[in-house]
Amino acid sequence: MPESAGSPSPYACDPDDAVYFDVECSPGRWLVGFYGPDERGVMTVFQVDGDVDLLRRVLDRLARQGKTLFGYNSYSYDMNMIRAILGNRDAYTTSRAIIEAGRLPRDERRRIDLRGCPKIAVDHVDLAARLKKGGNFPGLKTVAANLCLPVLRELPFEPDRLQTDEEWAQGKPYNANDLEITRAVHEVYVPELRAMAALSSEHKLDLRSTSKSAAVGRIFKKIYAEAHDGREPDVPERPAEVVYRPVPGVRRPRTPDAASWFDLVVNRPIRVPSRGKPKPEVPSATFDVG
Repeated sequence: MPESAGSPSPYACDPDDAVYFDVECSPGRWLVGFYGPDERGVMTVFQVDGDVDLLRRVLDRLARQGKTLFGYNSYSYDMNMIRAILGNRDAYTTSRAIIEAGRLPRDERRRIDLRGCPKIAVDHVDLAARLKKGGNFPGLKTVAANLCLPVLRELPFEPDRLQTDEEWAQGKPYNANDLEITRAVHEVYVPELRAMAALSSEHKLDLRSTSKSAAVGRIFKKIYAEAHDGREPDVPERPAEVVYRPVPGVRRPRTPDAASWFDLVVNRPIRVPSRGKPKPEVPSATFDVG
């Protein structure tokens, strides 16, 4: 990748600023793939295979060039993995900790301990936020299939066991393909990212790795704090239960099964779980109405 001075906007979002990246890991091995323009401006894959010093030099050069790293689910996984690697942590142990933490209910998740690991100076955007709905986002291969990309690859080895050199080498084309998919996702969402970058500049908040709904919440929260001497809005406690009381005009169904379900949900306490999403546990039922 060429050595050149860069002067990016505070909230870069266009492909001209982009270097795509992705981390692979198995016991005793790690690899960070980068996909960006070489000295001639040709898009080229460059992979750092287990060399911490080389990884550090690549990141330093990208920071000097004013590039932006674009990944997919990179805020939670890839950026933390790189920090751990630069901090001489065991990459596989860190990878398992990140994955296991992601399986917990959202309100129980904790960021992994990276104290003593260096921060990454390169600008960064997580493209998964553009596809997030209800706190979840599709896997990269699902996105690739929906975009009708011609090549889909699954990891060619079991990630939880030691790899031979030959097996590990098979993971490099897989990594390169994921980088190409990440680039394709970016190109689809450039208009939306430009809008998020404009909002970021207006409100002095980096919203590029934030979903649209969460961005609205962050903006409102900032505006509220500015109007109330820095105080954040009060957040009501989660109720233990809720009660549905019908509005005028709602009548009990005449169908017996439907009427029985109606009696279970009307004017009766409905539990709200104490963990996870605060969704009332409304009794389910199947019946024919007619």
